[in-house]
Amino acid sequence: MNLKYIVLIVAVISTAGCELLVSSVHPLYSKSVLISDDRILGEWVPYDAAFKRFSKNASWKIEKSDREKTYKLLWDFDGKSMRYNFHLVRLGESVYADLILENDGDLATLVSSLRIHQFFRLIVEPDAIRLKSGIQAGHFAAAAEKHGLPLTRVDGRVLLTASTRQLQQFIREQGSQVFKGTDTILKRRN
Repeated sequence: MNLKYIVLIVAVISTAGCELLVSSVHPLYSKSVLISDDRILGEWVPYDAAFKRFSKNASWKIEKSDREKTYKLLWDFDGKSMRYNFHLVRLGESVYADLILENDGDLATLVSSLRIHQFFRLIVEPDAIRLKSGIQAGHFAAAAEKHGLPLTRVDGRVLLTASTRQLQQFIREQGSQVFKGTDTILKRRN
């Protein structure tokens, strides 16, 4: 097996911390669609609306990066941390986040050197951020295949291979339909 494909398989499997997100070898962002929104800055905690309680073992800390229209995310879960760089993208009326695992260790070096991008729809409200994934309900993969968006499957997971232009066009046309998964709600930590 070609070393490039072995590295790709390891990269996709190792991003299991975000297994409900859409994964791609190409970014969703380009300069023309990048935006910034300072309302997302700060520390956020997942909130379970059904039980009206906050997660005790997870948090998101979002900061500005030193690069324009780029953010840093520190995601803590059960004492383990992952660091991401991410961009906000406006396509049509919706905003999406494009996350890339930061280079901070041996496995992370391997993953981030491949620049696996992970996407979700982001809705910023006065007291919360709502995240909508496309994988959670299977909507994204089915629609991508139906519309001929280039992809491959690795260990049962979908990895998009479409170009940035193809991804943007698909999301503009299908975003409201394919990012229909259950909301993950983040509330600001007081």
